[in-house]
Amino acid sequence: MDPLERELRDLLTSDRRDLPVSLLPLDRVHAGASRRRRRRAAVASAATAVAVLAVAGIAAGAGFLRDDRAPVADSTPTVSRSILPAPVPTSTAPDTTVNAPSGLPWDGKLPLSVTATSTRTFVVLGGVGGPCPSGCLRLAQSSDAGRTFTPLPVPKGIGQTGTLPTTDGVQAVRFGSADDGWLFGGDLWSSHDGGYSWRHLSMPGPVVRLEAAAGSAWALVGASGDRLHLWTSSVKDDSWARVPGVTVTGPADLSVQGDRVVVLGAQDSRLWVGGPGGFAEHPSPCPGATSVRLSTVGSIWATCGTGMSAALHVSADGVLWSDVPVSTDTGSLPNSILVGARTHNDAIVYAGVAGSFQRLAADGALSDLAAPPPGGSSGKFIAFTTPQVGYAEVGGALYRTDDGGDTWHKLALG
Repeated sequence: MDPLERELRDLLTSDRRDLPVSLLPLDRVHAGASRRRRRRAAVASAATAVAVLAVAGIAAGAGFLRDDRAPVADSTPTVSRSILPAPVPTSTAPDTTVNAPSGLPWDGKLPLSVTATSTRTFVVLGGVGGPCPSGCLRLAQSSDAGRTFTPLPVPKGIGQTGTLPTTDGVQAVRFGSADDGWLFGGDLWSSHDGGYSWRHLSMPGPVVRLEAAAGSAWALVGASGDRLHLWTSSVKDDSWARVPGVTVTGPADLSVQGDRVVVLGAQDSRLWVGGPGGFAEHPSPCPGATSVRLSTVGSIWATCGTGMSAALHVSADGVLWSDVPVSTDTGSLPNSILVGARTHNDAIVYAGVAGSFQRLAADGALSDLAAPPPGGSSGKFIAFTTPQVGYAEVGGALYRTDDGGDTWHKLALG
């Protein structure tokens, strides 16, 4: 017998080939297998959760609007006043709630106000362009960047107030999320189901301006004379409370970007900058102005009107401001100039009937746009929701840009 055959015979007859006398019970084998499956499932679930949180963290940090990307919100400045008081529930009129599946067709109404919850989804408020009775207002929503529109209901019994808020009616629409929105002017109405039902809220005066971001809504509310107070509420409920100390002289304006809130008034008003943690006073960029307007995307542009002309200023944080030196043929900007902030470095401006749409750099340089909306007509607003997507009303029509203002196309609201 050669060595290889001997080793093979020893291997086949070795006691080491015998199975153990005491085998594991079959139910213990099944239990062990089940435990291993549960452990593998738990590990896979934890890995998935980490991945979802990471994506959510990126989205939140980048300041995404619903569906699409938007600019990163600036950090909140240091503030000096104390924490805001606990909100007090706002009284409502239970018999004024509107709940309907859809609203009336657009029917040739003029665009008065636009609010967006993503780069593709936005809502337009329309009316006749001046004071009008109940039933003259329209709401329309687009979820495909303005290609098609769906009518939304408008509360019964309200109309448009005109140029300045009175004690009833509305002028503008704002949404702070896909579900939470407001109609405001003389009255304040809220919706928490995407604009399909509305509730009337009782406020101490007309709501001149309302903006929302980062889960909070902020409103300038008329007080005695031409004084205005700042109020705030969570976007998810209707518990409005006055912000202590923040009072300005009207006409005034409000800018909200993330947690940073800027309140600018006319005449002798101080500038207020803050957020949910409190507010601090600062020198106004528009001392003695008879009117002020703010426009915000990535930066804040202030238009200071004197009644005959206007001056422009730009700020990254609402506290420190730089003049925008604009050279014009007449030597000054018209008081009616419309400014749509796009970035810290530029804005789209429209000088009204005597002018056209142009790009204005922060250093004062003006340049033409490739395909602007038509000039030679009065306009109501220019507003960007991201540095690329913006809206403008001119001549009773609504225009949209998707390339930062270079080209614009008219939207068929009807």
